[in-house]
Amino acid sequence: GQSPCSYTCPAGVRPHGYTSLVRAGLHDAAFELHLDATPLVGSLSRACYAPCEGQCTRAEFEGCIPIRAIKRFMADRYYELNPEPKFGPVAERKGKRIAVAGSGPAGLTAAYQLARKGYDVTIFERQPKPGGMMRYGMPAYRLPRTVLDRDIKNVTALGVRLLTDSPVNSIRALREQGFDAVYVAVGAGEAKRMGIPGEDLAGVLDCMTFLREKNEGEGEDLSGKTLLVVGGGNSAIDPVRLALRKAKKLGAARVMLQYRRGREEMPAHDWEVRAAEEEGVELHLLKTPVRFLGQDGRLVSVQSQAMRLGEPDASGRRRPVPVEGSEETIPVDMAVLAIGLEPSTGPFADELTLRKDGTIAVNEETLQTSLPYVFAGGDAVSGPDNMTEAIGQGNRAAFFLDRFLRGESLDAAYLTNPPPADKLAVIARAARLSSRTPAPLRELGIAERLRGMLEVELPLSEEEARYSANRCLDCGGCSECQQCVKACPANAI
Repeated sequence: GQSPCSYTCPAGVRPHGYTSLVRAGLHDAAFELHLDATPLVGSLSRACYAPCEGQCTRAEFEGCIPIRAIKRFMADRYYELNPEPKFGPVAERKGKRIAVAGSGPAGLTAAYQLARKGYDVTIFERQPKPGGMMRYGMPAYRLPRTVLDRDIKNVTALGVRLLTDSPVNSIRALREQGFDAVYVAVGAGEAKRMGIPGEDLAGVLDCMTFLREKNEGEGEDLSGKTLLVVGGGNSAIDPVRLALRKAKKLGAARVMLQYRRGREEMPAHDWEVRAAEEEGVELHLLKTPVRFLGQDGRLVSVQSQAMRLGEPDASGRRRPVPVEGSEETIPVDMAVLAIGLEPSTGPFADELTLRKDGTIAVNEETLQTSLPYVFAGGDAVSGPDNMTEAIGQGNRAAFFLDRFLRGESLDAAYLTNPPPADKLAVIARAARLSSRTPAPLRELGIAERLRGMLEVELPLSEEEARYSANRCLDCGGCSECQQCVKACPANAI
């Protein structure tokens, strides 16, 4: 079977493969193997939630292998040695043009894979800079912009044109410009509203507006101010942690997070919530705003109400119920609403079939839309999700879009992975395993974090990365590192 870590990756990356290559000191080969799956190696090494680690059999012993940290070592080393990509456009061009709407993880990955197949690809991005949610949603302490920019060079090196400040408002207009096919990956960047009084006051922002402004060093200065963020997902944790940092007009004096359910029900990752609390965020659980109060059109306070948990709702979580007479008013200078995002698909409502929630209706296997020459993926199809899923959809769409443009049937298997290796069999095989303590994963101290936008996670050394990779149990036997395939002179493997 396939190693559970590789089997689990939604992006189609082979973690076992690059881990085995790092273990052998073949760091360039490890990077290049990862590059087969996506150009966003550096970004994934920071922002991926590493579902592979959750499936690592070694976790049954002294702890899982730090797969993402190994990837970061490999990516950082490669980029330091290669500030520019070592490859250029594919020699044999297919003479067909593809437009990609959106330059987030789904759009960049699809554009990269299609350019590798010889298509002429143009990406249209509505924002001033490329990267989508990776640039405008993720703070630099999680994903440094230099890393994202170097990842994007992997795409443009293939001859992909990247047009910023260029929103796509009509698919038919792209068709008239001579594009043979379109991939729609516009994401989900439209913030939901609470629908309560005072929401239109100056000083009440949605999370995407706040993150875009602060990530670009714009908007008003927060120093000495009190900030309230509303929500319990990862899109609420980023604003609170960002607001505490004394950089780019930030450094609020007091930052509160209100969530209408309890800690157990928070959708945000537990380690992110813990990090926010360590950095000084006040967590106000079972609380929700009912009204924003202003003076001369500007926010001055918020009236909040206590909640209690009632019966489970459709999501399976217990429904929050207001506690009568529990209202209290807190002075705040700014409020950020992070209660959910919706697909940015409004411009396509007349051209593509959309589902009730605004996502684009697609064939689940091929990602083809109601217009045969248009495919779609990422958050515009799935709703708000993580970048690994978006990358997986970019890869899938590129596979079927290529078949479509070559006139081949779309009734084809995309990936035929063997089933995952039996963990119990691997554990039985490793019964006499010697204990290997995990290498320490270090973080920047709290005081240093709050001074600016430096990365919180610190990198592994080469020695630590290779030691960590050497803890791998080789669950699937074959690591899928592709070295035998590349070395075979007869192309027989």
